[in-house]
Amino acid sequence: DRHVYIGKAEMTSFFPEKNMVSQSLQGEHSLISCLSEGNGALLQACCNYAQEAFEELDLFALDAAGELLNCINGLFASVLSREGTFLELLPPNYDTITAKTKTNICKVPIFIDDKKFYFTVAELA
Repeated sequence: DRHVYIGKAEMTSFFPEKNMVSQSLQGEHSLISCLSEGNGALLQACCNYAQEAFEELDLFALDAAGELLNCINGLFASVLSREGTFLELLPPNYDTITAKTKTNICKVPIFIDDKKFYFTVAELA
């Protein structure tokens, strides 16, 4: 969608607790990242990415979000591997994040058609 833009990132101390998909990247620098609902845009992103008309943010829509997150993290891991740092991408998770982070959590709003969702990332403890 060409009407997508990124808002100002903020530091927070917690991950979202519902309507989200997360993925851990394990290795020399272990991370966890997440796509989560803000006010309707994650569903729109799922529909755009999967080219399907999802009616609600259910497991089918979140599976599309998990694939999108896997692509984002895969690109990041590929860049790091060229520099000699290797990360293993674990399968996406659709439950509450229970991992402990050792740093603040960076939360970036992403807007589609004046709705937002969040990309959130943190280094694991």
